[in-house]
Amino acid sequence: MKFGHKETVIMSGNCGENESSDVTWNFDLPKRVLTISGTGTIMDIDTTPPWHLFQFLITGLVIENGVTSIGTSAFAGCESLTSVTIPQSVTEIEPGAFAGCTGLTSVTNLNPEPQILGPNGTQFNNVTLTFYSCRIRSKLQGS
Repeated sequence: MKFGHKETVIMSGNCGENESSDVTWNFDLPKRVLTISGTGTIMDIDTTPPWHLFQFLITGLVIENGVTSIGTSAFAGCESLTSVTIPQSVTEIEPGAFAGCTGLTSVTNLNPEPQILGPNGTQFNNVTLTFYSCRIRSKLQGS
């Protein structure tokens, strides 16, 4: 958060794998939607995600075309998240990317075959580790 003469809450920033990455996040508070845009990889989250102040408010996640990989635990613990849209450009989803997203009910996957990686780069053909503890009620939708 950044406070000045008037209160301003910063609801955007970089979330790429390094400082020079152009992958960014923007949280729309009225709509409660987190949008990830740019080109490249969403960072692995070891401790606190850059959107941690809003983590429990996020109900929707839109990852725009251009993002190529979703990092380990990137959205883990976003308990209010109910819907996710994954674009065709995403080719890798790291383990635990959506672990603990207990409210998740809908995933729209526009790339029918993203590579889901397990520990030590092991490739999986299912989404068990990625969506651990999620209660997806609607089917994974692909194009």
